[in-house]
Amino acid sequence: MASVDRSAGGERRKGPPQPPAAHPRLFVSSPDHIAQLRAKTRTELMTPAWNAVLQQSAKQTATEPVIRAKAFRHLLGDGREYGAQAVALFDVFLAEFESRNTRAIGSVLLTGAMVYDWCYELVDPSRRAAWQGRFLQLARDMEIGYPPDKQGAISGHGAEDQVLRDQLAWAIAVYNEYPEIYETVAGTIFARYVDVRNWFYPSGKHHRGDSYGPGTLNSDFAAAFLFRAMSGVDVFDRSQESALDWYLYARRPDGSLLRDGDSYEDDQHPYGEYWRHSWPWMMAAGYYKNGYLQREFLRNYVGYDGTGAYEAGKLDPVRELIYADPFVQPRSVRDLPLTRYFGTPHGGMICRTGWTEGIDLDSDDVLAEIRMNEFFFSGHQHLDAGAFQIYYKGALAIDSGNYALYESAHHMQYSRRTIAHNTILVYDPSEEWEWHGLTGFYRDPFSGGALTPLGNDGGQFWPNWAYEPYDFAELLDPEKGYRRGKVLGHAFGPDPHVPDFSYIKGDLTGHYRSTKVERFVRSFVFLNLKDGDVPAAVIVHDRVIARRPEFKKTWLLHSIEEPRIDGNTCVIERTTDGYGGKLVNVTLLPAAPQLTKVGGPGREFADYHGVNWPESLNVTSSSETGAWRVELSPAAPARADNFLNVMQVMRTSQAPLPVTHIDLDRLEGAALKDRVVLFSKTGERLGGALEITFGGTGLLQVLVADLAAGTWQVAGPVRTRAEVSEEAGVLYFRGPAGTYRLSRLEA
Repeated sequence: MASVDRSAGGERRKGPPQPPAAHPRLFVSSPDHIAQLRAKTRTELMTPAWNAVLQQSAKQTATEPVIRAKAFRHLLGDGREYGAQAVALFDVFLAEFESRNTRAIGSVLLTGAMVYDWCYELVDPSRRAAWQGRFLQLARDMEIGYPPDKQGAISGHGAEDQVLRDQLAWAIAVYNEYPEIYETVAGTIFARYVDVRNWFYPSGKHHRGDSYGPGTLNSDFAAAFLFRAMSGVDVFDRSQESALDWYLYARRPDGSLLRDGDSYEDDQHPYGEYWRHSWPWMMAAGYYKNGYLQREFLRNYVGYDGTGAYEAGKLDPVRELIYADPFVQPRSVRDLPLTRYFGTPHGGMICRTGWTEGIDLDSDDVLAEIRMNEFFFSGHQHLDAGAFQIYYKGALAIDSGNYALYESAHHMQYSRRTIAHNTILVYDPSEEWEWHGLTGFYRDPFSGGALTPLGNDGGQFWPNWAYEPYDFAELLDPEKGYRRGKVLGHAFGPDPHVPDFSYIKGDLTGHYRSTKVERFVRSFVFLNLKDGDVPAAVIVHDRVIARRPEFKKTWLLHSIEEPRIDGNTCVIERTTDGYGGKLVNVTLLPAAPQLTKVGGPGREFADYHGVNWPESLNVTSSSETGAWRVELSPAAPARADNFLNVMQVMRTSQAPLPVTHIDLDRLEGAALKDRVVLFSKTGERLGGALEITFGGTGLLQVLVADLAAGTWQVAGPVRTRAEVSEEAGVLYFRGPAGTYRLSRLEA
């Protein structure tokens, strides 16, 4: 897979562009670029950043903010003295710098590159050589080292600023004197970084989750800015523009995001406060001139109403002025479809009923997400394939657990494991988990590296000993096992902008060891009921076949507040912290299900065997760690079981809609309100002829999943034909209650 140079008409690039001989070439390379920067300083939006630059450039301290500000003012033509002072102060700073912290080293490389390039004519050759010697030493001291090959390029610290921003900036700055640095760094980026990103950008989601993903994308955008400003070349595919889509769609009306992976933003913001992370929105909007991204940037940077200071001028004012484009007009997300499918390598979907653009804990918006995880990247990603979340006037079906310390007991035994998520466990008592070369154990970093048993939660396993993939080739290597699942069908409609239904089905078998799970497919249907009392419903249908009947299957549903169970019905409410939502789940399959609630004081994070793994660090009122879960299992052991659950959301005072179970020859499903949803009993796609019967009043919307692709004829109270695509595998039509014959027409 080759990289695409969009700026050159889409030609294939085999290697990195060559830096020009002249300076400046770091973030700017022409008088027009400098004029554009000057124009930004005169805008209202960038005034806080420009004022911060002015204040810092007036100081005489040998600190990075002061040095960058002075070098920047020299770049803008505000006076040679600023450049001379930047050079002198950087000399002092570099002589005193002793840290071996990778991020601190990277910042020094970036600052040094700015001074070296922007003040080039003021840096004499002997000083350049002295700086270069120190730069090389610092680069070798980074975690990834120099040459930068000690860490992976896809996840972890190796995917962050070390190479894509800091070493690249250094390489560009010193190119005239030391071209081999650029050839090494830029060559590494093209060899290990570009192609894999161009592969996953179109999915619209980053595998590092709600907290680490945005920061990792910052590094990608930084590299894009550096290459383009230097050469006019866009080294990444245009689909990089959509890499933040998940964060647009995951924004909850209370200002936070749906939880995904190791989340730390929740311990930094109380309920009702917007989760701010200006950099990725600033950089993406500025680079691609995208109004939707600009709107999010403004909400982060100056607040929803534009009057707050928030992060404006407080991040790194020089880079704020470089990356931000105050001339891009924001666009409302209300222009976007309410459902977004996130394809390979993820395979997931977020469904909404509306777009609240302010902060409103009582908003009528419903959000539901499911993730199939076609690939597993390890690191901060959780073992949560098939997990769903539901939000309505508060988090109702949640991702449980807390992230405070990486590899803490809570992290290793609970929060990142399958048991903390709304998916399915299949318990084989002999199963053991593998972690970094050990079977059944891990080395606890908080106990001096002591060997610590890894508990058996009945869930999914880590591929390749839980190591992060080093590069694209390793990620795709079937021997490493990072490819875990597959989306079998997805669709939403009939109106693609405001869909009545949203559907996705995934094969999750590969997430579980083949010694215990023969087959696991999960279907997820979100119904926008467009009803003020009961605005939405979620139907989850599962087909699970274990290798042995005694391997117990457990369907999980996590909540913050204690659930109530009555027969086959479970009620979850969210009544604290200013919320007021309710979820009612009716279990239609298995028959006579066993529903048990687990949780409460001392059992909030209980594992499969009842051992609690608490986490006290960084737990705040908005952490949404949860305290309860409902476990649902069949009444009797069997190799194969089907699960069918119908969840509705409503205000706490509202009663749910009645739900009807539909059991046909080859199909099964549910009906509520004016909707009928049917699935294949075997989980396989069906062809030939099918007969369906359902009751109800008025005109009903009927969704039949798991059908073979082709033209299908519907005969009954209404007659119609509909196309079933290979991509979707679903048939949708409207008609009154009655008996219908569905037949696939032969080509």
